[in-house]
Amino acid sequence: DKVSKTKMTLIGMRIWGLDTFKTFAPLTLIDSLTMQNAFHLDQFKCEVELDISLQPSDFPDAILRHADMSVDVHERVTISFGIDNLNVLLSAVLVLKQQELNGMPLGGILDQDHALSCLSSLISHFEVAGLDVSVGNIHEPTMSGFISKGIDHLFTKTVEAMFVAYEPSVLKALPKIFQTTLRGIIDRELRKIIREWSQNGSCNWRKSTKTCAELGWNPDSYSPIDSLKVCGSSATGAHCYPSAVTWATAKETCEGFGARMCSIDELASSHETRGTGCAYDQNLIFSSNVCAGGYLATMGVGGQPPVCEPADQLHPVRCCADVEARPKKVQPTICSKKTCDDLQWPVDSAAPNDSLNVCSSSYGIFNGHPRCWSWGATHARAAQLCKSHGARLCTFDELYERETMGTGCGFDHSHLWSSTECDGGFISTKGGGGGSFSCESADTLLPVRCCADIHSANHCGSESPALDFRDVFLPGPEAKALGG
Repeated sequence: DKVSKTKMTLIGMRIWGLDTFKTFAPLTLIDSLTMQNAFHLDQFKCEVELDISLQPSDFPDAILRHADMSVDVHERVTISFGIDNLNVLLSAVLVLKQQELNGMPLGGILDQDHALSCLSSLISHFEVAGLDVSVGNIHEPTMSGFISKGIDHLFTKTVEAMFVAYEPSVLKALPKIFQTTLRGIIDRELRKIIREWSQNGSCNWRKSTKTCAELGWNPDSYSPIDSLKVCGSSATGAHCYPSAVTWATAKETCEGFGARMCSIDELASSHETRGTGCAYDQNLIFSSNVCAGGYLATMGVGGQPPVCEPADQLHPVRCCADVEARPKKVQPTICSKKTCDDLQWPVDSAAPNDSLNVCSSSYGIFNGHPRCWSWGATHARAAQLCKSHGARLCTFDELYERETMGTGCGFDHSHLWSSTECDGGFISTKGGGGGSFSCESADTLLPVRCCADIHSANHCGSESPALDFRDVFLPGPEAKALGG
């Protein structure tokens, strides 16, 4: 400006009062699309540390001049302010892409390399609908740390005078300022953040049933930025996949070879499939990502913005697979002795699209009382626990597809035993579905969640005697030492 050339740098910020919460009610649904977040703080104090650089103004008509334009006055200033009885009510409209969200396990989202990008890509519309703020009292702001006594006196007295003169007006105007000006700023910045995050990635939680090695595909594409976790191909051997098919046919083709559809992030941003055959780099390739009226597609070479293509549009097929593949789907080798009705287990889990053919529980009846099956049992013991109650161990696929989601003991985020075999043991995965899985040796100690079927069959195994509760936690000699 005409007075000085000023540069301010934020050095740090300190906040007090977060331990004075009296109300904290986040993400409360007030209608089908709007969430409300409410909180109350008794006290809130903020301290901001700034580095201020003052130089003579370089305006030709400057009020203050100096012969040496390199003169530089540095001040390190601390500004403190506080408020009492802060009440905030924030409402936001959130519309999610239901087609992409359906069937996606929570574990699958959290297992992403870019979880925030994945979550943001699921948002169709976001808007800060309301911001109501009330304040009981504002403490007089203070400024300290000026080296120059003259500047210190000038700023301190100016702030003090302004506060005395305008405090009543500020308190009265605050609600309107928050509801209009600040609400618009917050809404605009949050939309910008969501847009930037969603452009940097997408969700890809379904793995291929065959690995890159099994398919003979190289995970190192012709791109220097690929992840080396995914491989792509447009051909099997010397035979190219079809050059003009619908999205459904492309999906069927990929899954028929044990691969899967590529996500838009793998095609466009990570360049995972660049140069992977049949000269399809310069063609639009369908992705697995849903858009309004179809599916996102982009050039096989990568680096191009995606477009929304109708599902019946014809495009070449390019498939993806994973270095670590998902195990093949298997059916239970034995059904449960008791049905879901017998066990009184609901077949409708917390997942929105479970099959309704299977039920599960993390609770059993021990000495007449319901208890969690076990927080740590070997595979054999886990199978025995389930069988003793007329149930069975869940298959990997049932766990992964969220048939058991939300069925007790907080096991949704823990790796649980499945009945599905792997080299050297049995597969474990999260009780909430999706996400990571691993091959565990049978003597590993893992939590237990059991499954049952809506129909029983005569060929199922006989029911084992019920176990004592102590057997769950202390198998073997340790249980007997407690009087078992």
